[in-house]
Amino acid sequence: MKVSRRAALSEDERLDALGRLLTDTEIPTRLRVAGVIVLLYAQPVSRIVPLTVDDVIRDSGAVLLRLGEPASPVPAPVAVLLLEHIAETVRRRRSLMVTSWLGSTRNRRQLKTSPPRSDSKLIRR
Repeated sequence: MKVSRRAALSEDERLDALGRLLTDTEIPTRLRVAGVIVLLYAQPVSRIVPLTVDDVIRDSGAVLLRLGEPASPVPAPVAVLLLEHIAETVRRRRSLMVTSWLGSTRNRRQLKTSPPRSDSKLIRR
């Protein structure tokens, strides 16, 4: 199999792509988040896919992303996008859980008492 390598983006191309990912709401949020992490932190997709919500740390108003140790600071515009994506994911999961648990009183009790899952993937395939 022949692998074609494209030249690395110039700094202007990278900044243009980053600006588009931060502002273009036509692009799905999960793809915007993944793209921003690739462009800003030079992380391959194979390092982004395993990230979970636990890898996003809120500390005294700052947002950090655990890509290694120590966690990396997240610039404000990226933090807004990242936290928006997490909120969307949580809302979507809750609506799916409520829908699937409505038929059983036992499951409704679980909905009230179950702790949140910390293994929730940050980026879904």
